[in-house]
Amino acid sequence: MNANTGKALLLVAALSLLAGGCSMPGEAKTQGTTVVINDDVKLESALADGSLEVERQPDVEVVKRISHAPFDQPINKDMVTYNENGLLYSLDLSQGTEKKVADREAFMVSENGKWALSYDNKAQEVYAHNLLNGDKKLLENAGPDEILFVDEDIFYYHYKKEMIVRFDPEINQSQTWGMSRFQDYVLNYIEKENDVYYIVASSEKDGYGIYRLQEDGTIENVFSFQGEGKEISDFSRLQDGSFLFQGMIDSELGIFYWDKQTKNVRKLLAGGEDEEGKWNSTYKLSPDESKILYDTPVQVGGEYRSNVYMAELVDGKLVNSTRIMENVDKYGVISYSGGWSADSKTAYVKTSLGKEDVVGNIAVFQVEE
Repeated sequence: MNANTGKALLLVAALSLLAGGCSMPGEAKTQGTTVVINDDVKLESALADGSLEVERQPDVEVVKRISHAPFDQPINKDMVTYNENGLLYSLDLSQGTEKKVADREAFMVSENGKWALSYDNKAQEVYAHNLLNGDKKLLENAGPDEILFVDEDIFYYHYKKEMIVRFDPEINQSQTWGMSRFQDYVLNYIEKENDVYYIVASSEKDGYGIYRLQEDGTIENVFSFQGEGKEISDFSRLQDGSFLFQGMIDSELGIFYWDKQTKNVRKLLAGGEDEEGKWNSTYKLSPDESKILYDTPVQVGGEYRSNVYMAELVDGKLVNSTRIMENVDKYGVISYSGGWSADSKTAYVKTSLGKEDVVGNIAVFQVEE
């Protein structure tokens, strides 16, 4: 992995490099929807291999030397997309065949692999490309930074008006939410659950936290934090209404769990600090919400690599943490390089070829029943 490119992706995910571990768990109390974190959080080591039975399957071979770009794309055993000579291609991993799927390079591919986003630097325009039929659509007043896929919908910041736009490329329909009452908000992470959307934002009234985008165009606070040193870099709304999130609480990095019933926050994994700066683990949640992949960077002979773990999420706690890869070269953090099968029984990790920004094989891990 190229050091500069890898470091940039780590910064995007709020991860500074280290050699170290993680810790669990700690409790925090809430008052209403405002979360107050206790100072006396006690931590226990969680890096020892657990009893989760995982078997490594044969790697999926990537037969062509291709770049990792677009960096934000689904990771599976079937298909990988890549930019080459100003065009976007797909590579069928089972057949080894390639196909041009868009007439320009992309920076993002939807989770279902049907849509991609590209940016025309000269015209300063963003396009959505249908990778199945070659159609493309202009996203009006969109930029390449504050934009992402949520399922097949595209969310972006309207750079001429203070609002968020949700665009459905299938039917060419848009929905907007005004953001004038918010001091800050982040479009890097939006979560959808039961056709409801959630976003990270900060308002003077409710504080910094998770907000719900209502169907009528209003925005409602779910839970929030008061004070400095708070950050949510990535999050997942769980089926019971609780939240798993990566970020910072009281200036301490970690992965946290907000319990909807108790309104408490528990630290599941803690970050740390070394000579390179502060670090945090990232995660990839399985579709059935029963397991996560997470990673910790390690320094080997002056180079930074990663250890990758799998753990079960049970009653708001991580249990049976098991190391599945050690000192591996992968592109960026696990939230970019990891993936799950639809049935949550198989995990995938996209690797790199040494120091090159070139895709290695796809590592495959089967969870034993």
